[in-house]
Amino acid sequence: MNPPQGGLPTLPRCPRPPAQLSPARPNCVTLVEVDFAALDPRLSCDMRVLDRKLVRDLWRLRGQVVAIATIVAAGVAVLVMSLSTLEALYESANAYYERFRMADVFAHLERAPLHLIERIETLPGVQVVEPRIVRFAPLDIARFDEPVIGQLVSLPSGTQPMLNRLVLRSGRLPDPDRYHEVILNEPFAEAHDPGERVVTAGEPLLQIGDPTQLEIVVDLLSIDAVRVEPGQRVLIERWGGSESIEGRVQRIEPFGYTKISALGIEEQRVNVIIDITSRRELWQRLGHGYQVEARIVMWESDYALTVPLTALFRDGRDWAVFVEQRRRAELRHVRIGRRNRLVGEIVDGLHVGDRVISHPSDRIHIGARIVARD
Repeated sequence: MNPPQGGLPTLPRCPRPPAQLSPARPNCVTLVEVDFAALDPRLSCDMRVLDRKLVRDLWRLRGQVVAIATIVAAGVAVLVMSLSTLEALYESANAYYERFRMADVFAHLERAPLHLIERIETLPGVQVVEPRIVRFAPLDIARFDEPVIGQLVSLPSGTQPMLNRLVLRSGRLPDPDRYHEVILNEPFAEAHDPGERVVTAGEPLLQIGDPTQLEIVVDLLSIDAVRVEPGQRVLIERWGGSESIEGRVQRIEPFGYTKISALGIEEQRVNVIIDITSRRELWQRLGHGYQVEARIVMWESDYALTVPLTALFRDGRDWAVFVEQRRRAELRHVRIGRRNRLVGEIVDGLHVGDRVISHPSDRIHIGARIVARD
């Protein structure tokens, strides 16, 4: 038999007879009646077979199916709960605004006459209009060195306003006959506590200090604070005076703290306490909380052989300089000691009077002819 042509379905095979049977036995075939019918090029199959396959696959993956269904159900439940909560918040806000008659529109006017209220009330859609006086004024509050700017809002005489009613958490409305009574915003009152209250044991009431006995607190990086020792000399600069003030390191705090730098980097800082040793007449204008800059002298010597740091460079693993010798550059290795931002101490390799080349370029080499600039 020839193979099927034209995409016809493959016919089921009949089992081949054993070799020992007689070849005269009839072959097993499938007979199909030929008739006219519609020809659809698409494949078709029995949907009941796919349904059974779907059921078998779902049963085989029942654990995963249950897990996915549980997650979807939880998500739907959270969505329903969130929508219900949001709707409850909207209803609570609307009820609060309606109960305390919150205004729908606010308008700020400068020096507006009162007869404008009657004209505004005649506008379409306007039900109630209530004028208020709102001003900003400086307030003298304890624990603040400079005046604090506060907002003052007027109230009707002894009654609740028609719009934007007040919610009194404690106390009462101001008495019209007492001009010094006010109503404070609750967060402001809790933060500054202007009234009387019970003081707990150990709570500081006030601080007493002598302005003539000031000390300077400098915050250093912890990697720098470990090199500072009590008694080291300190130069206080940029404090506002014409000359520097001197001081001495009193102590280094034994603990550090985390501080965010201007670049947003967390740094470990340590406070160093400095006593001022200069005469009081030089720094009498300084006060508590003033800003200064301090330079702690880690080491100093009145007799040190120094060269500019710009003259030093590396030659292999050693430090070296170019020395002027008979108008030619001579390479000389040196051993350096302490240094600051400008100069370094020479322990060995140079002598007093030697002339070194500052900022040597790549054109300077051993034996190169040199001439000093004017």
